Amino acid sequence: MDQENAINKLKSFMDLNQIERSKNFPDVDKEKVLNKRVGRIHPTPNQSNIQNDGNIKASSTISTRSESSKKKVKNSRQKKRELKKTVLNRSIGSTYGPVNDLETAMRSSENRSRTHNREIVSPSPNAIQQDGFVNPRPQIEFSNINLSDRSLYLSDGYFPQIAINEENELYAAITGYDEQFSDSLSIIVLKSEDGGSTWESFVTIYSQSGNLYDPDIETLDDRILVANEYEGQMQALYVMYDNSNYAFSSIADTDFGLASIVSDNFYYPLETTWTYLTYYSENYSNGTADMYVSLSTDQGLTWSEPIQISDNDAYWVSAGNSIAYSMTDYNINEFCLVGWMDNTGSAILSRIDIYDIGYYNSFTSTSVLTSDSDYYFSGPSVAAYYQDIFVSTEVFWENDSSDNGENWGADYSWYYWQDEFSVPDIAPACAFGSDGTLGFSWSKANNIFYRVNTSQDWLNNWSLETLVEGDLGDNYSNACVIGNDLFHAVYDEGGYETVYYKELSLEPAPPLSNNFAEGYYPQVSLAENGDIYVAFTEVDNSISDYLFVSIYKSEDDGGSWERHSYVWDSGSSLTFPDIEVLEDRYVITFESGGAMLAGYVMLSDPSSYSFSYISEAADYAYGSIISDKFYYGLDETYSYVSFIAGANVFYSTSTDQGATWSSAVQLNTGSDALDIAVGNSVAYSVSDETDAYGYYLESCQVGWRSTDGNLHLTDVDVYDDSNFEDQIVMEPSYDNNAGAWEYWFYPPSVGAYFNRIIYATTVVWEGDGGGKDIALTFSSDNGESWGDEYGWYYWDEDFEFPDENPVSTFGADGEVGFVWIKGNYVYYRSNISGDWLNGWSDESLVDNGLMDIYQTGCIISGNQFHAVYDEGENGKVFHGSWDLVIGNSAPETFDLLSPSNNATLDIDESNVESGVLDITWEASNDPDGDDVSYQFVLYSGNWEEDNLVLQVNTDDTFLSLPYAAIADLLDDLEITTFSGDWTVYASDGEDETRASEIRMVTINYESGLSTDNSFSPINFELNQNYPNPFNPVTEIKYGLPEDSYVKVTVYDLLGNIISNLINERQNAGFKIIEWDATNNQGQSVSVSAGVYLYSIESGEFRQTKKMILLK
Repeated sequence: MDQENAINKLKSFMDLNQIERSKNFPDVDKEKVLNKRVGRIHPTPNQSNIQNDGNIKASSTISTRSESSKKKVKNSRQKKRELKKTVLNRSIGSTYGPVNDLETAMRSSENRSRTHNREIVSPSPNAIQQDGFVNPRPQIEFSNINLSDRSLYLSDGYFPQIAINEENELYAAITGYDEQFSDSLSIIVLKSEDGGSTWESFVTIYSQSGNLYDPDIETLDDRILVANEYEGQMQALYVMYDNSNYAFSSIADTDFGLASIVSDNFYYPLETTWTYLTYYSENYSNGTADMYVSLSTDQGLTWSEPIQISDNDAYWVSAGNSIAYSMTDYNINEFCLVGWMDNTGSAILSRIDIYDIGYYNSFTSTSVLTSDSDYYFSGPSVAAYYQDIFVSTEVFWENDSSDNGENWGADYSWYYWQDEFSVPDIAPACAFGSDGTLGFSWSKANNIFYRVNTSQDWLNNWSLETLVEGDLGDNYSNACVIGNDLFHAVYDEGGYETVYYKELSLEPAPPLSNNFAEGYYPQVSLAENGDIYVAFTEVDNSISDYLFVSIYKSEDDGGSWERHSYVWDSGSSLTFPDIEVLEDRYVITFESGGAMLAGYVMLSDPSSYSFSYISEAADYAYGSIISDKFYYGLDETYSYVSFIAGANVFYSTSTDQGATWSSAVQLNTGSDALDIAVGNSVAYSVSDETDAYGYYLESCQVGWRSTDGNLHLTDVDVYDDSNFEDQIVMEPSYDNNAGAWEYWFYPPSVGAYFNRIIYATTVVWEGDGGGKDIALTFSSDNGESWGDEYGWYYWDEDFEFPDENPVSTFGADGEVGFVWIKGNYVYYRSNISGDWLNGWSDESLVDNGLMDIYQTGCIISGNQFHAVYDEGENGKVFHGSWDLVIGNSAPETFDLLSPSNNATLDIDESNVESGVLDITWEASNDPDGDDVSYQFVLYSGNWEEDNLVLQVNTDDTFLSLPYAAIADLLDDLEITTFSGDWTVYASDGEDETRASEIRMVTINYESGLSTDNSFSPINFELNQNYPNPFNPVTEIKYGLPEDSYVKVTVYDLLGNIISNLINERQNAGFKIIEWDATNNQGQSVSVSAGVYLYSIESGEFRQTKKMILLK
């Protein structure tokens, strides 16, 4: 097989390993599955050869986009536009057809002589209406709503923009409601005098008779300028910093408009400041849209008559980010630059001579990002610094010019960052700082990221993409400025009408990991002395025309690497290696010609080696290798290989450190094996049980997946491989009525430490709201029992990012961690607490922006977590290391004190007013020293039925419930005898622990004795719905500590309102509401099974949780 076909085989294997073929497990066509691989008859390989060599190649940061790699990006512009107008209760007055004219739009105006000294013809300043004025607002204190380790909450609202002045004061403009002035949408301007640490309100722009939309803001020497639309008019407004004066100007009429405003900012050597305003304007009567530009030479007092720079062909614009000012180094030429999208899907940059505005109105429009049949662009964001111009648009394609806009880009005229197309990067907003620092923020599936470049080398030296804020409930808009050595970002959480601010560093983040070789499918192993070895499939034509296995070594924790050896075959490619380091050698296994080989290479002398075939040739084969590691303290080291060949799973043992191998034993029956996890399917475990001779039982644990979708673990006796026992650990869920999967799994990764086994995989949720999460389960008795009552657990991550292919590892002291793939990112978690259900670190980024990750691997060495992974599209292998992260430890178990179990309480006329039920418990200790709070819960009947009737939160270890409050509760339940379970939970804010027991209480009550002394929760509460997942009815419980207006709303993942469950004023107390999976029109949404959000709003309290609707 030649190298190209071998690489294609690797890539086809990646397709298979993503398990798309196995969604129909019961009817899987095995032949069809096998035929998806590259079909051929494999020649018998020659004796493998090993040589010493080493070569390291660096990877580039940014790539030019070739024709072959162009991807079509879904047009989300219209969807956002519709959503935006829906949010603001605006009607869409025109409908535009699809982008279909792919010709390059090139327009120019005849150059004319320049006029410098002239007056600008402008309309008179116009107050929009008598009530459309500006009012200063009182200062707002944020101390009670500033969220820890989250961005600073600024205001309720949408579509923020931000500007910075020469004193590094920040101003943010927001569309929102300020009910003290108007019931209509207003523009709220906030100010920070300390570089973003604290904010106060500056002014509110409002009208009693109409809405103000979509502001942009610019700062001058003594004032701010705001441009926006107001009920069919584009307007501009200036307000002095001291609020001493302000004035409105009406620029033009429009049916729908979006504005951007900029000035020749203070860092340019100009004596006076001019301001430039562009706007996108739709004409509903003829269904067209155009771009316009206006100029003010007197700091916003008057404005020139707008000039039209498009020809009825504008299609969209980046509001607040579509205009920039540019000048040459010698102050000879000055231009206003306007970016917009035309109706061919191309990004246009119009360059207007600022001295011609109002006279000759000459301009040149260039298609700087030209669409074709494979891709198109949205409205671009534009920034400029002297003659350098930066243009960025969806899906994050960048453009640059360093000659004042005469020429653009390189061979392909534009550049891009390679990223995961299934998770779109949208809405970039770019900005230059006064020293030429460039940066931009953007949205990725309701997460905000940013990059910066302080070098002015636009094709290199960019920082890694860095998370600004994650898991927002619908992001509509973001904006940024650079100043005071900081990156300042504002953005909204549109689904919750909230705007945030965050300041970030301009220091480029160092590389998270290093690319030390070219290849695919890396695996990693740790030597007893701490050296690290990585085996992978490499491509190097100077060594072989075929793929070969290369082993690299690092003696300094991954700081530097050299090739230790490589294994090649003159007639066949070698693929899918795995490696395990022993005392004086490493053992490796790999595939050649459809057959599995295993052997060893000496650490001190790579020329000393041996390999053996352990299987016959099959249609495909790949496997994993492990040993009873050095930290088990055994006199001899055995090695174990599990592998799949064709449709069967096999196992082989070496008792002489890889020199010879036992005959492979088949572990399954009926050719029902579907796949295993490459490099991670076998683990060695030691039971705490002993045999008849007093020896501890030793086993190999082999994980695999069968054609029916079940995940298996086969326990093999290491001394008698004919003695093995198989069990199903995880089963998919298939809905026979619907004829579809509810959820199913990828093949499992298996790790073990003595008698503790971790079993990790990917769970795939089907349905419209489906996604992929990390699912895992644990056994602490060598596989005898698993998980809890549900058998397995999962991290409920953001469904927009699929979490896939976890690979687990143990350290020598029992530390556990795993690495996995999220889109084109690599993440890891670790746990050094020994508490596998708690104590996990937060997910930590390993690397990002990769193209098609095929394989990951990991080890723990001391207090370091090491990961290896590949960038399959480009054939690169990476390594990175990080300190083990200490996760949160849950509070310790504690005992209940009173009342005793099975206590009986009698409430009657004699004690209802004065009686008190005292509930006490021991304090829970938190291992991390965190403060512990408690929650008392009372159930009707058995607690397992989850019929919760009362819950109370407290910081104390006691609770006194008045009999009168209990009487009210029983009256609400319409019962006179109550019997139910109760207990207490301890929480440190992250994890909770239940008391050591659950007790029962019986209450006898004479009805009609209730008073107005009803019991209410101490704090606002929103509980997890029950049941969850559900179909079709679920209950949502919440608590109100005071009488208040409350909203309970169900949303889909796009932020669309599905059902308004509650929208009324309610009395304090515990509440229950049912949702029957219908929308506001009474229509069932059960056909759109998946994840939904439900939220509560009451006063300043807001909280959102997820629930899963099953088909």
